[in-house]
Amino acid sequence: MTILMMAFVFAGCPGSDDDELDTGKNTEKKEPKVDKKSLEFSADGGTQSVKVTTSGYKRYGFALDKADMSWLSAKTVSDNSIEITVKANTTGKERTATVKCYVTDVENSTDAQRVYLPVKVTQKANGTPSVSPTSLTFESSGGTQSVKVTTANYKYGGCTIDDDAKSWLSRNYPGGGTIELTASPNTTGRERSTTVKCYATNAQKGTDDNTYFMNVKVTQKASEPSESRALKVISFNYRYYFTLQKSEEVNGKTTTDDPNRVQGFLFGSTSDEPETAIEKEIWKSIKYSAYVTGTTAYVLLEFNYKRKNDWGEDSNSAWKISFEIPNFPLNTISSDKGYDNCKIMNVRYSSKHYTESKLDSSQEFDATNIPGTVSSNGYYAAIGAGGKESEGVLISNFTSWSTGYDDIIGSPWTQRFQLIGDKDNSFGLTIELEFE
Repeated sequence: MTILMMAFVFAGCPGSDDDELDTGKNTEKKEPKVDKKSLEFSADGGTQSVKVTTSGYKRYGFALDKADMSWLSAKTVSDNSIEITVKANTTGKERTATVKCYVTDVENSTDAQRVYLPVKVTQKANGTPSVSPTSLTFESSGGTQSVKVTTANYKYGGCTIDDDAKSWLSRNYPGGGTIELTASPNTTGRERSTTVKCYATNAQKGTDDNTYFMNVKVTQKASEPSESRALKVISFNYRYYFTLQKSEEVNGKTTTDDPNRVQGFLFGSTSDEPETAIEKEIWKSIKYSAYVTGTTAYVLLEFNYKRKNDWGEDSNSAWKISFEIPNFPLNTISSDKGYDNCKIMNVRYSSKHYTESKLDSSQEFDATNIPGTVSSNGYYAAIGAGGKESEGVLISNFTSWSTGYDDIIGSPWTQRFQLIGDKDNSFGLTIELEFE
């Protein structure tokens, strides 16, 4: 393959004709990258750009294959970017090329002196519906950007937004195949994304069978981390009711029981005395991390309960649960404010047991979208959340097993538990929090 076109610029001043290699910085090299590894163009052509993160290298540039230069061109622009332009595709076939972006420290470098960062370019054939660009990135402050849908031989075009993203992303059709997407400010404290399904169809109310779908990935950056405020956990408990099916393997034979309702729970408080000695020991060993960043509270509780079992062996129970409370009621703690709706999201539960440092049982699961309420007496927030799968609670990634040894038959055994889909499967928790 013969490379006929190459371009390079200095990482410190793109587009410069200066031949000085020194950027003025002695930067430790890290992994260079491009912000997009693939670009998709409609048959109409157009221009898109990729940004090169040089990570300490002094120069960046690109190389094109001679066979692709009849329909594809590129140039370096400001801010360490490479602008790629594609002509209209009248061939009737989809076509692809690779723009070989690279970083180097050497002027007039060779292949061996470069770190290549290839970007795949695909252009749709004329007559095929297309959307361009296929990805959008919004700043945390929000804003409006647009995509262009080419419907080709179809009559209508549009897009759909997932229900989970409608709270922060909206659409508008100004005409001419353009779709405007508007993102509201991101105050969640973390990056968020969704996939918008653009489409072309011959029916005003298209179905999946007669509609051509084209995905646009939409990402919104997280806001700069705001100052976190520490929270104190006053009390906490969780409980679950799951339908589980147990299978047991002994001496190479496996038996399976009928599904059965199983419950699990933990209660504790830093102010009230637990009812039993073991509850007291467990709660004393609990450690927690709780804080608010932006408008979201993040809570992590964990403990390691060590003791001797009935056979004098070292026994250790390691338990952990973490979750998030979006739109945490910052004002509720400082004022008596009745009840508000809230949700507990992204629960991650893990419980493991060790005997003589050997793991002999484990249970893990995720739960999210748990509805609840928050109340306050003016000093702390009390949050109670719970619900069933039939009420929108999502329970996933369930694993549970245990091992042991049967002294009577002289054989080891293994039990495994499978979560059975049940509208009555439920999870709930309550927690009292106050600002430290």
